[in-house]
Amino acid sequence: MDAAVRDHLKGRLGTTRQPTIRLVPVSKVLHLEGRGWVQLMEELPPDDRYRAYGTALLLTHYYLNGGPDRQQVVRKMLEQAGRRGRPNEMVDEAPEEIEARLTKFWNKRDLPLEFALSEGIK
Repeated sequence: MDAAVRDHLKGRLGTTRQPTIRLVPVSKVLHLEGRGWVQLMEELPPDDRYRAYGTALLLTHYYLNGGPDRQQVVRKMLEQAGRRGRPNEMVDEAPEEIEARLTKFWNKRDLPLEFALSEGIK
């Protein structure tokens, strides 16, 4: 699975001149629900929209393959989906910590990452 994710992102976002994959910061994606995702897509320049998808893909991999504690977070989110409040706020890790873990994990798998927005995007 790791190789499939790596190859997919390299194929869509990588170049031979720039091997580092630039993604939208985790803080922009982590707590989004459906409407928030649509709003983010409208705010991002077209070239950055797939970079947000790349961040979401790596977060999905991170939680589903990250052991029982991370899987429990996903389980709770799914159980709370559709209820009032923001179930995705169950994530207790800081976005910067997640980025550091993702970067370390994927660097070892030949997928160098950078989490940054294009200039002019807040």
